[in-house]
Amino acid sequence: MNFRIHPMFAAVLAATLFSGLASTDASAWERSRSGNFAGAAGESGEYQTTRERSRGNVKRSSRWSSERGEVSRSQERQANPEDGTWQSERSRSRADGTTSTSTRQGQRNEDGTYSVSGESVNAKGRSTQVERTVTPNGDGSTSVTSTYSRDDGKSVSSEKTVTQTEDGR
Repeated sequence: MNFRIHPMFAAVLAATLFSGLASTDASAWERSRSGNFAGAAGESGEYQTTRERSRGNVKRSSRWSSERGEVSRSQERQANPEDGTWQSERSRSRADGTTSTSTRQGQRNEDGTYSVSGESVNAKGRSTQVERTVTPNGDGSTSVTSTYSRDDGKSVSSEKTVTQTEDGR
């Protein structure tokens, strides 16, 4: 018996398969874990973590609950490689009901430097503004200039040069 596929059917099948492959993001994934834990001090509880990734986006969240209460944290980062910008948000909630947050925005500048700005708010509600410039040097090192300004008017600045060692650290 001779089995033949009609050329039009084969073309439609191939187009459907290839369009489906082209439209999916091959690097996108999601992973979740959950279970029970037992601490060294005799404490025990449950945990759950979730991680998601797609082009330009990363989301992470985790939650632990025990006799002392529930603790959770989340992080989300979005990047736009075309225009060289990114932003991130982090938050952490503790068993005593306090929360801390952090936001950052960054961009790649035309001169090859990177600018980062953002704000952090601690569990007591105190905020700190962050401004940072990262400059790649021609010798493989990177110069970093940072300024941290608190809501009480105090600030600190730092300048440092970071050089990669032979073992990559």
